[in-house]
Amino acid sequence: MPVHRYPTAGETYDALATHIVAAGRSAIAARGAFHFALAGGATPKPAYELLATAPYTSQLDWRAVHVYFGDERCVPPTHMASNYRMVQTALLAHVPIPNLQIHRMQCEHEPQTAAQHYHRILQALAPRPGQPPALDFVLLGMGADGHIASLFPGSTLLAERTQLAAATYAEGTQ
Repeated sequence: MPVHRYPTAGETYDALATHIVAAGRSAIAARGAFHFALAGGATPKPAYELLATAPYTSQLDWRAVHVYFGDERCVPPTHMASNYRMVQTALLAHVPIPNLQIHRMQCEHEPQTAAQHYHRILQALAPRPGQPPALDFVLLGMGADGHIASLFPGSTLLAERTQLAAATYAEGTQ
């Protein structure tokens, strides 16, 4: 995949939103649905806010979009640190995605139980048993400490090969 550089943050977010819409339209045309895994944290929020405005809101059939979360903090969905809360405020409250198509890790429950439940949700997207979920678009970000999707440097989870979701804890992460 080519690397793209843009002179401003605004142009970067606009290009990202345009790319997400194009991928969504393509997936919906091909398979009738767009399965989109979102990144958390502060970095993607401006892109989500753009997607929630014209012209992006009219360029995608949001009723055919399924959203998933690539990372989440084990806090209630209304907590200030919740990635779900950020996405809900920035995007989901502004587009007509059916609630049943918003797939989140239910972190208001016991973390291991929530991770097991989310593993089953993701496992259902695998084309065949033992294969990874078939997602159309996975947006990843990187924290200041180098973590991606709640996989932190030095974590034993980096060696995990079967679980699709796990409860992680890392103090002081962004």
